[in-house]
Amino acid sequence: ARLSWNDMEGVVSHVEVAVPRVLEGEWVLIVDNETKFSFAFATPTATVKMGKKPIKCDALIGAPYGSYFEVINGKLIPADPKAHKEAFDDLVGNETTGTAAVDNRELTDFNNTQAMTQDEVKEMKETGQKSELVRKLAENSASWTKRTEYSQEKYIRKKAQKHQVIVQVVRPTAALITKAYFAKKAFRTQHIRPDTIGHIMSLSNLQSGLKTLVIDDCIGLILGTA
Repeated sequence: ARLSWNDMEGVVSHVEVAVPRVLEGEWVLIVDNETKFSFAFATPTATVKMGKKPIKCDALIGAPYGSYFEVINGKLIPADPKAHKEAFDDLVGNETTGTAAVDNRELTDFNNTQAMTQDEVKEMKETGQKSELVRKLAENSASWTKRTEYSQEKYIRKKAQKHQVIVQVVRPTAALITKAYFAKKAFRTQHIRPDTIGHIMSLSNLQSGLKTLVIDDCIGLILGTA
């Protein structure tokens, strides 16, 4: 007798899908703000340079691919990006309550609206209080209530990207490796884009068991994809 889809639903629901995790000695990609890419070697002693400071990679070992981390004092700390985003929802004002402006006509370009000093900002960053720092910067901004709701959200997003670095660890697929090199050092891969390498693979008609001659002048990118 054949099983219907209704019968299969009960079987599939009990099947546990194994989540791929980062193994020690693997190369991974760390994505910062969906635009900056860094290659990292997952070992207890390895480091990866993000910005100006080296970051320890030991926390990557055993982490599921797709996990998020916050960079604090040169270490990767597991983080929930959704929780970090929701943490600032109460800061955004509303036009009807007077906590947000109708437009930005009262805003000025002068950098004299922030009550916090550079020393205070530096101290909070060094002690790992980055989430609290973003909140303090908003609360101590004299122009906060003069901003529209959209402007307030943009302000928080900009400050969070600057002071609260949230990164994601992903598997280095051919498409992502191509995207990473295109964003960082495109000249090393002949400026090949992810869609271009997909087009090359499609036109080459590679199949299992074929003996193919590959001429690669892209640091092995095409050969690795093939």
